[in-house]
Amino acid sequence: MSSHAIARARTMVVASLFSAALFYAAPLQAQKCTISPAQVKLGETLRIACPAEFTSAKLNERSAKLYPQPDGKRFGLLPISVKDVPGTFSLLISRNDDGAPQTLPVVIRKTIFASQNVKLAPEIEGLHSTPEEMALLTSFRDAISEIRSWADPLAPPVSGCMTSPFGVKRLHNGKYTGEYHGGVDQRTPAGEPIRAVTAGTITFARQFNVDVQPGRIFTGCFTSMAST
Repeated sequence: MSSHAIARARTMVVASLFSAALFYAAPLQAQKCTISPAQVKLGETLRIACPAEFTSAKLNERSAKLYPQPDGKRFGLLPISVKDVPGTFSLLISRNDDGAPQTLPVVIRKTIFASQNVKLAPEIEGLHSTPEEMALLTSFRDAISEIRSWADPLAPPVSGCMTSPFGVKRLHNGKYTGEYHGGVDQRTPAGEPIRAVTAGTITFARQFNVDVQPGRIFTGCFTSMAST
């Protein structure tokens, strides 16, 4: 066999092996989960998208369920606490079959939050949440509906300016409380309607407080309102 024929044969073998590698690699790549953002700040939320066989994700001691989507895939949200430690961590994504779980690196970036001093009257400063109120908040967090009503983008509930952003370190009358603001405060003229940030079902309504259940992944709570 001539050297040209041998070269052509080698080329054909290499091409066949390369095609086979692509054939087998494509299905494997199709099974990969993705997260965004790749680098997340304290207080932000990870978006996790996976094939149908992946059902849950866990980062350190925090877990999130992945819900079925209309396109046959699964999606979930995993919040990053303002009290988490910055660094690189492993996100473990588990399956509902015998297949191996997937591990993805998550970079939590150092985030600086401002401080906010709130001046309170003594009778207000001495108020604390009762066990019943804390149990009610826990039930809101845990009772997430399987039915998704929400869609991006979320809309602000009122048009007024922000008076206290998420994550600020709270001081009461100049004294640190050790707590971070877990919501967003907005100011708006008296009588202006307050809208839900997205579609959902009202699961609780009492004077000054309303809980809206958008389903699948998160719930929304509106507090400190003049009326409901």
